[in-house]
Amino acid sequence: MKRSFTQLFFEAPQSKLKRSTAAYMLFLFCLLASTVATAQTTEVKKMDFSSPDGVSYSLDAGTGNVSNGVLSVTGRAYDFFLVWGRQYSGYVNVNPSLTLQPGYEYQVSVRARMGGASGKLEINRGTSAANARSATGTNVILTSSGDNVNSSDYATFTSNKFSVTSSQSLFLALLVDRTTIWSNTEISLVLDDLIVTQTCISPPTPTAADVIACRTGNSRVTLTASGATTGYGYRWYNQPTGGAVIATTARYQTPSLSPGEYRYYVSIVNTATGCESNRVLVKAITGSAAPIVSNTSVCPMGSATLTASGAPAGSTYKWYDTNGNNAIAVATGATYTTGPLTGSKKDYWVSTVNQNNCESSKSKVTVTVVATPVVQITNPAAVCSPATVNLTAAAIKTGSTNVSAYTYFTDAAATTALADPGAVATSGTYYIKGTNSAGCSDIKPVTVVVNPTTALSDIKIPDDIEIGKPATIVLNSEIIDRGHAASFTWYMSIDGGEFVQQAGSTSELSLARVPKGSLQFRCDMTQMSGSCYDATYLQVRSTPIVPLPVEIIYFTALRQGKDVQLSWATASEENNAGFEVQVSEDGRAFRALGFVGTQNGDAQVKQSYGYTDTENGKYGTRYYRLRQVDRDGQFAYYTAKAVSFGAVSYSIRAFPNPLEGDQVSVAVQAEAGGQLQLQVLDAMGRVVASQARELGRGESLERVQLAPALPKGIYFVRTEMGGVVRSFKLLKK
Repeated sequence: MKRSFTQLFFEAPQSKLKRSTAAYMLFLFCLLASTVATAQTTEVKKMDFSSPDGVSYSLDAGTGNVSNGVLSVTGRAYDFFLVWGRQYSGYVNVNPSLTLQPGYEYQVSVRARMGGASGKLEINRGTSAANARSATGTNVILTSSGDNVNSSDYATFTSNKFSVTSSQSLFLALLVDRTTIWSNTEISLVLDDLIVTQTCISPPTPTAADVIACRTGNSRVTLTASGATTGYGYRWYNQPTGGAVIATTARYQTPSLSPGEYRYYVSIVNTATGCESNRVLVKAITGSAAPIVSNTSVCPMGSATLTASGAPAGSTYKWYDTNGNNAIAVATGATYTTGPLTGSKKDYWVSTVNQNNCESSKSKVTVTVVATPVVQITNPAAVCSPATVNLTAAAIKTGSTNVSAYTYFTDAAATTALADPGAVATSGTYYIKGTNSAGCSDIKPVTVVVNPTTALSDIKIPDDIEIGKPATIVLNSEIIDRGHAASFTWYMSIDGGEFVQQAGSTSELSLARVPKGSLQFRCDMTQMSGSCYDATYLQVRSTPIVPLPVEIIYFTALRQGKDVQLSWATASEENNAGFEVQVSEDGRAFRALGFVGTQNGDAQVKQSYGYTDTENGKYGTRYYRLRQVDRDGQFAYYTAKAVSFGAVSYSIRAFPNPLEGDQVSVAVQAEAGGQLQLQVLDAMGRVVASQARELGRGESLERVQLAPALPKGIYFVRTEMGGVVRSFKLLKK
C-alpha cells in the first residue's frame, strides 16, 4: 500500500535528557572498563516523552502531540464520498542521539495503547531519518501484518535484535496507521517510554595448552593463548571467576613456581567494548610436590606403618630405603608398612609421581626403635580405713624403666580403668600399665590392703545343748574370715558369776560335760600385726542359755496312710511339764497340733511317748518338731522331722450334665488352697472357655459361662490344681 510519510526528528535537547545521557555514557564507560563483561545487557537510552523537544510529525492523516509525558497520534475522517478513509497514518521519526558500536546487540522497545479503536505499530531503523523511513529487510526491526495495538491498556512492543559492523548513529522511524470506514469519531494511538538496550556480544573462546615441565626446583613457565583477531586482546587470571587481571598479552610468564600443579585462566576481550569470553583453564605443571611426612617410633621387632600426604589428584607415591636409592617395588600408596625392625632407628624416603610421570624430591621418614618398657612394683603399706592408698605415688613404681606414661586398671586385661587411682579405698589386686612413646606396654599387679576397723562376730551355741552332755561352742567372726585373728582365749560364766578361763586356744571351745545352770561364754581375740580393730571388736560374748533339762534319745515321724505317727523317748527329765507337738507346711512357720504331758517330770530313767497326727487335707511335705516345756514355763525345741504327702488332692464335679443352657457349675473339694486352672474344650481339642481362680481349702463352687452360640455336642472339662490334672465329658443338648 502506498503511504506518505511525515518525518519527526528528535534532536538531543539541552535539558534533563542531555544530562541523563551524559551520566549514562559515563556509567557505560566504567562498565566496559571492568573485568566482567560476558553477555551483560544494559539500558543505553530511555525516551519518556516528558517534553516535545525535537519531536515533529509527518502524517498522511491525523495529528501528533506530546503532552503529559506521552506522544499521541490522533485522527478523524470527513470525506463523504469515500467508503474507506485513514483516520491517522505516517511515521514518527526518533533521533535518540545514540551512536551504535560494533560488538553489541541492540533492541528497541516502546509502550503503546489504543484510544477508541485498534491501530498498527511498526519500527524501522537507519543511519538517517530518510534511511529509516525507507528501511527494508532486517532494518524493519518490528513488523505487523495488521492492527497490533488493540488494548486500551499499555502493552510493551519489543523489536528484533540488531548489530552493526562499524560505529554509526541510530535513527528510528515508528510507523503508525489506522484505516477505517468513515466516522466522525476521534481515535488515537498513544506511545510512552521508548527504550534502547545493548547486550555485549561474547568474543570467541581462546585456545591454550597446558605446559608440563618436570622439575624438582623453583622455575618459571610461559603459557600461550591464541584465537584473538584484530580488535581483540587477552586477559589472564589466576582464578576461574572474578579477581584481578595479571596479564593482557598472548604469552604469560608465571612467577617462579615450586614443583606442583598451578591453574591459570585466560579469556579473549573486545578492546573496544570490554566484552569478554568465557575463561579457559591452563595448567602449569612444574613437577610433583614433595610429600608431607612425619617420623614415628616402634618397639623392638615391631613393624611401623609410614604415612605420606600431599600428592595431587591422580598421583602416586614412591617409597625408598637404603639412603633413598633403592625403590621398594610394590610401595606406591600413601602408606607403607615396614618389616620387623631392630637397632635404634631406620630411615626411609618417599616421593610423589604425578600423572605426567614427574617425580618430586624425596622426603625422609625416620623410624625410632624404642626400648621395651619394664614396670617394677613395690606393694604399698597397709592402711587402716578410712585412709586410702595412692597408686600414682612414684615409690610404688621405683625401678621401672622406659616408661613414658602410667595407667591404672582393675583387671589384668586392662579393659576397666580404675576410677580414682590416687585414692583407693578397697583392698584388692589392681594393675599398673606402663607405656612408652611407641605405644609398647608392660602391666603388673599391685596389692592394696585397706584394713577395716570394725567386724561382725557372734558365738554359736548348739540348739540341743543338754546338761551332762558334751558340746562344742563356736566363735564366728569376720576377723577370723579376714585372717586377722592371732589367738583365742575362752571364758565361761555360770548363773551370772565371774567368767572363768577355759581350756581352749582356737575358735572352738569343746566342753566334755555341760554343767547345770544359766551359761554364758566369752572369747577374747588378739589381732595380727597391722590390723586395725578396736578392742571392743576383739571380745565377743554369747547370750546366756540354759541347757535342756530333758535328754531326748530319739524322735521319729512316720506316715501311716493319711496319718502321721510321732514317737520319741527321753533318757532323763528334770522339771519337765510335757511336750507340745508342732507342725509346719513350709519348715518355717509352725503351729501347735497337741500336747503330751510328762510321765514323770524328774525321772532319771528312759520314758517313751507318742502322738498321731490325724488332720485332714495333708499335702506336700509336713514338718514336725517338739517344744519341751518346763514347769516354770521355760521351753526348748527339738529338731524337726519331715514327712512327704505328695501333691495337693482335690475332687471335682460339674452340673447340670447334660447341659441345656450356656452356664455350667463346677464344684471343687480341695484338701488345701491353691489356684484352679479350668478349661472347656470341644471334640477337636480347641479351647472354647477358660478361667483361673484362687480357691481356699474345702468346697468351692465356680460357674463357667459358655458362648450362647456354642453348638450341641460333646465337650471336655479339664482342671489342674497343685500339679494334679483331672478331666471329664460334658454333653450339651
